[in-house]
Formats: sequence, structure tokens, C-alpha cells
Amino acid sequence: MNMNMKYYKTFKLMLLSLLALPMSSWATEKDLQMDIDQVTIYRSGAEVERSSVVSLPAGITELRIRSLSPSIDPKSILVKMANENATLISVTHELDFANQKKILEETAKIQKITDALKDSIAQTNSLLEVYASEKEMMKSNKSIKGVEGITADDLSKITTFYHKKMTEIENEQNKLKKKKKEFTNQYISLTQKQIALNLTANESSFTIKAMVQTDKATETKVRLTYYVTEAGWNPVYEARITDNKHPLQLTYAANVKQNVHEDWSNVAIRISTEDPLEDNVSPSITSDKLNFGNSAQYVAKAQAKIKPRTKTVKGIVSNFMQPLPYVCIVATGTNLYAITDQNGFYEINVPENCQLEYSHLGYTTQNVQVSPNTGDVININLNESAELKQNDLNEVLNNNAGNDQEQSVASNVSSSTDNAEKKINNLAHKELRPAHLTEGDMESEEIVPGWLNLAPFTVSIPNKYTIPSNNIPTLIRINSYTIDVDYEYVVLPKLEKKAYISAFIPNWTKYKLLDGPVYIFWNNEFKGQSYLSTNAMKNYVELSIGADKGITVNREIVQSNSSKQVLISSSKATRTWKITLNNTKDTPVNIAVKDQYPLSNDEDITVDLLQSQGASVDKSTGILTWRTTLQPGEEKKFEFTYRVKYPVGKSLYLE
Repeated sequence: MNMNMKYYKTFKLMLLSLLALPMSSWATEKDLQMDIDQVTIYRSGAEVERSSVVSLPAGITELRIRSLSPSIDPKSILVKMANENATLISVTHELDFANQKKILEETAKIQKITDALKDSIAQTNSLLEVYASEKEMMKSNKSIKGVEGITADDLSKITTFYHKKMTEIENEQNKLKKKKKEFTNQYISLTQKQIALNLTANESSFTIKAMVQTDKATETKVRLTYYVTEAGWNPVYEARITDNKHPLQLTYAANVKQNVHEDWSNVAIRISTEDPLEDNVSPSITSDKLNFGNSAQYVAKAQAKIKPRTKTVKGIVSNFMQPLPYVCIVATGTNLYAITDQNGFYEINVPENCQLEYSHLGYTTQNVQVSPNTGDVININLNESAELKQNDLNEVLNNNAGNDQEQSVASNVSSSTDNAEKKINNLAHKELRPAHLTEGDMESEEIVPGWLNLAPFTVSIPNKYTIPSNNIPTLIRINSYTIDVDYEYVVLPKLEKKAYISAFIPNWTKYKLLDGPVYIFWNNEFKGQSYLSTNAMKNYVELSIGADKGITVNREIVQSNSSKQVLISSSKATRTWKITLNNTKDTPVNIAVKDQYPLSNDEDITVDLLQSQGASVDKSTGILTWRTTLQPGEEKKFEFTYRVKYPVGKSLYLE
């Protein structure tokens, strides 16, 4: 009994000692090579799926998957065993710097060779100097002076010796120069290789260790998935249009890029707008009370749930001559802002889709749209404000009282109103909508904006792709659509005598469209790049296509200074503008004509719109809009008249 107890205690101690050892020290170790089967690429980040078949002995095996991307999110690692007889015990990970020792050994070898090459180059340079000195000495002693009794035979021997010696020196110099070039090229090549190795010496790779237990030897398929951060995609489109009678042919593609330090070679691709880092906590519903303006609150709440991607924008703000300090840059709709320093430099981190507003006292505010495809550097030149220019011109006019005030204004107005016209242009485009949509449609859109109904999607790409880890975009086609769109032209003759065509895409959410650049082809002719924006609260999106030369536009003044009246206390000036459109195309076009009369910004100035020929009038902006259909070969004219009243003796700028 005592003997059995002794054996039992000994066995217990051995078992405890064994259990005290790390599991990996008594488990079978096995390196596992896993091929990439599929990559799901999100707007930001990607999920990589790998698999492999492995034979496992009975007992515990530590599977090691090495040389994985260092940008793996450890929380996303998931290992699965297809065979239920193989039980997964644990999964661990670590950064592996095993290649560092190998790289350091290789760079040390290169260093020895480059040191030897440097010595060889130095020795070659020394020999070249010796030969150069010897050659110089031969040249300085080639003339024979003051020597008596020299014969022709002696002279011939001296000349032959000189020629032979100089030839030998030059041959040796050429050989040495050739060697020096070879040494130098080897030295440069090895030095570049050494630099490249040093850059990668501190790079790590990811190793995942999976402890698996089996009761008996078996074979199983192992699946590994993980999320990497240094990857993503942005939408890009190609729009092909035959004319305004045919549907829009839209190709939807993804610009994919990754820099995860592992190439994705010939793998299946999925493109997704899902959020891979989405919270797992179930949301709760709160009360939803209706009131006027409720739609704005609804949109604000929905936007608050979206996690926008951000980017850092930087640049210089100047006034065309020198940098401007203290310029305020604001991301509109946010509390993000930056101020330029003494050198006009700014840097700001903003959402990828936003508008930056640049403002400075005495300068016209400028807005720039930021998108995922916008560059990281945005340099801005601010124009002096029109008000300051007007004050300067007023001073000049007051000093030249004999000049006709209105005529002076007319000759200078174009340069002082460029920025105002750009704002009008933007506003006019914002108001444009298809003629068939009624005001009732517009009201209903404010309740449920279309972009809020755009559900996340994942698309499997039919063909396999190779996407190298170099951060260079790879274009992947997602889908192609034939879309019946409404085409409408817009004319802004005050700004430009061209007719611009837009395509209005209805029910755009069913095509899963996102904001992105569009390459336009009109009748197989490349028209340039446009941009598709889906932020509007509408059930359609507008795609600006470009100018159409088939519509001719003219704008001319009918009455000018001849209508000016001077009363006892005030002056009156009347303007009548005539706009003429001509359709030289063989198809009818729907067209919106937009112009503008000025508004008063001073209580002493009164502006009256006398006639607008049936145009819709926006009194807050002074914008007049005519909507019509031009038949092939048809010409139409539109007129409007306004009158301005202002105090006598005051200068006023009228177009």
C-alpha cells in the first residue's frame, strides 16, 4: 500500500509539472500555408478569407500561420475547423520580426562588399593620378632643346619611345577608367539594395497560432478570416449618351487600392458598403413626434448615425500676390475649422464629402467641394470683395465728376462681379429640376429623402482579380445599367452663352449609386469629367453632362442709358434684356432659361421688375426662370425689364 502511494505521488508530481509547462512546449507544432480565397473590400478596410486542408495527429497541435499582413485588426481574427472531431482550444497572435535578423545579416554582407569596392575605387583613383602625372611629365619634356651632336637616328628613337610610352599610359588610363566605372556601378547598385533592405528591416509580419485538439489522427479544412485597415474603394462611373432621345448607359465601377503588405493574387472579390466595425448592441426605439420642420430633424438624426470617413486637407491661401494669414477655413455643417498662419498655410481634418468655406475680411468668400477623389492639397486664391472695389471706383468717379457715371460703371462691372455671378450660377443649378416634377413632388421628397433609404449592399464580382499591395488603384467593374432619364437643358446667358445639359436619374437608390466622379461620353465623344452627388433630399439625382453646341444663345440689351431720367431728387435707369435661343439640332429639347435682375442692398436704392414675360420669379435672389421646349430649327426670344431708382449725385453700377 505504501509502495502504491509512493508511485501515485510520483505520478501526480509529474502530471503537475507537465501541466505547469506552456501548452506549446508539449504540443505538436505545424506551419500552415493558407491561400487567399476571397476578399471583401469595404469603403474603408477589407475582410480577407483564407483556407487550407491540414492533417492533424492525435493530441494537441499548434498551427502557425505566418507572414500575414501587419495591419490585421486582432479583434477580427476568426478561425474555424470544418471537421467536428477537431476542437479549437485557443487562438493567439503576435507580430513577427523574424526576418529582421536575416535582413541584418544580408546588409552586413553587402556592407563588406561595398567597403571593398570603395577601397578598389580609391586605389584606381590613385593609379589614375600617377598615370596623369607621368603623362604630364612626358608632355613637358617632349621638346629637345640645347642638345648638341644628336643624330637623326637618335631623334627617331626618342620619338618612337615617346609615342610608345604615351600610348601605354593612355591604354592603362582607359582600362582603369573602365574598372572604376564597373566598381562605381556595383557600389551604387549594392548601396540601393542596402537602403531598400534597411527600410524593410523594421517591418513586421503577423503570425496567428491556433491550438487544436483531436482524439485521433484526422484531416480537416481550416478557415481563417480577418479584417485589415489599409484598404478601401471609391465609386467611379462612365456615362455614355447617344443624344437626348436615348437612355443613359451607366457603368458603375470601383477604384480599389490596398497597402496591407501582402498581394491579393487571383482572388475572388466582393465590393461592399456594409460597416464591418458595426456595433453589436441592439438599438432602441424612442418616440417620434411630428411637427413642422420635422423632416430636417429626421435627416439630422439619420446623418448623426453615419460614421463619415475623413481626410486631411492642407494648402496655401493667397490673394494672387502674397499669402494671406488669418483666413478662416470652415467645414460647413460641422464645428471643424482652421486658421491660416503667417505664411498662409492651413491644415484641417474633415469628412470626405463636405464643403470648405474660405473667408477673410475684405475678400470674397470662396467655397470648395471636398470629395474622396479630391487631392489632399487645395491652394486657394481669394479675390478682393466687390464692395471694396466699388468703394475704390466711387472715389475715382467722385474725383472725375465730369464723366458719365453709368457709362463708367458699365465698362468696369464685369471684373467686379465675377464672384457674385459664380454664386448665382451655383444657385441656379441647385434650383434646376425636371419639368415634369411638380411642387407637390418636391414637398413629398422633404419627408423621406431617398438617400436615407439606400440600404448597404455587397456585390460579388464574377471574375478574379490581382490587387498588389502598392496603394495604386485597380478599376473593378460592378455593374452596367440602361436608365431612362429625363434630359433638360439650362441656359445662364448672363454668365455664359452656352446651353448645358443635365440628365436626371429617377429612383436612383435602386441602382445603389454613391457620390463619385463620372466620365462623360456624348455620342462616343469624351466630354470630360462630371460628379454625381446624392446628398440632395430628392428621389432623383442630377448628372451634369456639359455644354451642347447644338443650342445657340445670345443675350443683348435693348434699352440702356437712353432711358435714364434725372428728376429733382432721384435718378431712374431702365434696362431691358433680350435673350435669343435657337435649336440647330434635329431633336426637340426641354430647356430652362435663367437670368437675373439686381436687388437693392441700400434703402436709398429701389429696384422694380417691370416685365418678365411669364417667367417664374424668385424675389429673394432676383432669378427669373423660363421653361420651354425648343423644336428642331425653332428660335425663341425672352425679355425682361427692370427699373432702378437712386439719389441724384450718387454713382451706381448697373449692368
